[in-house]
Amino acid sequence: MQINLKILYICAMGKTKINRIKEVMSNVGAKSKFVANAIGKDVSTFSAYYNNNRQPPLIVLVQIAKALRVSPSELIVKEVPGGIELENPLQIEKK
Repeated sequence: MQINLKILYICAMGKTKINRIKEVMSNVGAKSKFVANAIGKDVSTFSAYYNNNRQPPLIVLVQIAKALRVSPSELIVKEVPGGIELENPLQIEKK
């Protein structure tokens, strides 16, 4: 198995907006405190994910998606600056 290298590249780029947690929460009307409690994280830790200052581990991203009742792929941007387009950012390719 090989993890999608585009994700690793994006993560290495620094301050690039990677997750869409803020946008999705706004769409579903969820509050940060509710989601933080639902995933068992401090509000300050969740705030870092919410503001794209830190990226949640994949398992936490899945927990956030469950709390918001959305697919985990909805929480990740599909395109980043520099023309890198992500068709399925959570895809794991088998070789």
